[in-house]
Amino acid sequence: SFAFGPVTKDHTDQTTFGLSYSLAWRGLGAFTAGLQRTHYIKRVEQPGLPVARGTSTATLPSLSATVPVSDKLAFYGSWVRGLEDAGAAPGYAANANQILPAIRTRQTDLGLRWAPVKGTTLILGWFRIAKPYIDIDQANRFGVLGSETHEGVEVSLTSKITPLLRVVTGGVWQNPRVEASPTIAQPVGRWPVGQNKLRTRFNIEWTLPFARALTLDSYLNYESSA
Repeated sequence: SFAFGPVTKDHTDQTTFGLSYSLAWRGLGAFTAGLQRTHYIKRVEQPGLPVARGTSTATLPSLSATVPVSDKLAFYGSWVRGLEDAGAAPGYAANANQILPAIRTRQTDLGLRWAPVKGTTLILGWFRIAKPYIDIDQANRFGVLGSETHEGVEVSLTSKITPLLRVVTGGVWQNPRVEASPTIAQPVGRWPVGQNKLRTRFNIEWTLPFARALTLDSYLNYESSA
């Protein structure tokens, strides 16, 4: 027989206030600047252990812009700071069950959006996401020990081929990398765990001409090894 034991309760509250300001010039482009102030509280209740609690407060700016070249072509770019849950230290660490402060992330992207014909849009972009890398150090403490970056290109195509037939397809190729601190307990490879270098998607949707309330959907996905 098998029975579950006492459960661990993980609870997170996050409150965010923000302001943004946008400017748009006809024929010249648009620019948006934003600022968020967020307060983050995480509480973990493990059976037989004191309640672990951690808080983080961060100011997160963002910038974005779009510049049209013609009626069919536009360039875009953005820069965003983010906040991500870092979890709690494992039970075997010297700081076991400690709630780590939420980590700050950075995301930058640049690209172009092209609409060659009505109902069809092609997007080609470059992106870079950076965040701290977390592991066990030589003193057996769990915490930030370097950085992890995801840099690559993405492409997507959406097209309404006919009023009844729509296609959405695209892919992402990235080169994820880890730069670990020399104080890490065990050497790690440069390729982070669980990250695919290539993902592609192809989706097609057809509305039945004799039954407009019904559609047939089909998709084909591919993911490289991780």
